[in-house]
Amino acid sequence: MSEAKPQGARRTAAAGSGPSAVPEIARELARAERVLVFTHIRPDGDAIGSAVALVSILREKGRDAAAVLADAVPRQYAFLEGGADVLAPGRVKRSLAEGAVAVALDTSNAERLGDARGLFDSASRKINIDHHVSNPGYADLNWIDPGAAAVGEMVFSLAREMGRRLAPAARDGLYVALMTDTGRFTYGNTTARTFETA
Repeated sequence: MSEAKPQGARRTAAAGSGPSAVPEIARELARAERVLVFTHIRPDGDAIGSAVALVSILREKGRDAAAVLADAVPRQYAFLEGGADVLAPGRVKRSLAEGAVAVALDTSNAERLGDARGLFDSASRKINIDHHVSNPGYADLNWIDPGAAAVGEMVFSLAREMGRRLAPAARDGLYVALMTDTGRFTYGNTTARTFETA
C-alpha cells in the first residue's frame, strides 16, 4: 500500500539530506562489503521493485547484498528476478547486520520496517532513501525527495551515480516501481523525469 504524498510537491530535503547526499551514499555503498536492503511492511510494487533492483545493482558491483522484508513478497510481484531470494528477518543473524550497511527504501519511518527494524537498527551504517514528505530522516545518511514519483526513480539516479549499467533484474524491478506508484503513469505525480526514467 502506497503512502499518501502531496501531488506536485517540490523536491525538498530533510535537514542534512537530499540530493546532495547521493554521491556520499554511492561512495558508502561502493565501500561496503555487505549491504542489507529493507522496505516497509505490506510492500507494494515500488517497495519490492526498488529493493530487488538495488540488490541486483550492488551484486553487479561485487557486493554481498540481500533484501530483508518483514512481510512476504506479494504474489503479483513474485515474477521479479530476486523476489524469491528476499529474506525474512528471522533468517538473518544479528551479527551479519552489525557489520553491514543497511538501506531502508520507501519507508517513511523506522516503525514501518516491522519485525525487520531490529536488524536495521543494529547495522553499522544506516541509509534512508524515500519520497514521502513526512519522513523525518532517521538514518545516518538520508535522501528524501518528495518530488520523485517513486523510489524507483531515486534508485535509478543512484545507479547512474555509481556508474553501473542496469542488469535485466534491476531494469524490471525499477519499471515495476515506476508503473505501480504512478498508477501506470496516470497519477498526478507522473512527471517528465518519470517518463525519462522509464
